[in-house]
Amino acid sequence: MVHVPDVVGNGHKSIMIRTADTDVVVLAVAAVVTLHLKELWVSYGTGKSHKVLPENLFAKALSSSQSRCLPLFHALTGCDTTFFFAGHGKRTAWTTWESFPDVTCAFLELASAISFESLSLLERYLILMYDKISPLSKMRVDINEIVY
Repeated sequence: MVHVPDVVGNGHKSIMIRTADTDVVVLAVAAVVTLHLKELWVSYGTGKSHKVLPENLFAKALSSSQSRCLPLFHALTGCDTTFFFAGHGKRTAWTTWESFPDVTCAFLELASAISFESLSLLERYLILMYDKISPLSKMRVDINEIVY
């Protein structure tokens, strides 16, 4: 992914990347939008599970904002270093995002500077991941339940 902006800077609008890393697949969706690429293909996987993924079509299926903040969503909900968010996988996180789209602006803002409003939206989003009908707007932590 580090070479993609350089390739775009040299005038290329159609690119193919080879990877076996899901993080690159997610980053590529954001790259389509941020670098204004016509086509970005990712050759992903090995053997029988090998696929060529049309990242530009994935980006088109999402809103521009969702595409740009997908890497943050991926990092928060599970990536190479974070397998999942405290027992909740991508499907739960995605469904929660669809039902709470206000958090999209907070995801986008995290790329530059974070505000208290964004933190509050992210907190509400995480609460909704655990309980879709929760009236809570703040997380409560019982100090006696924390295990070191």
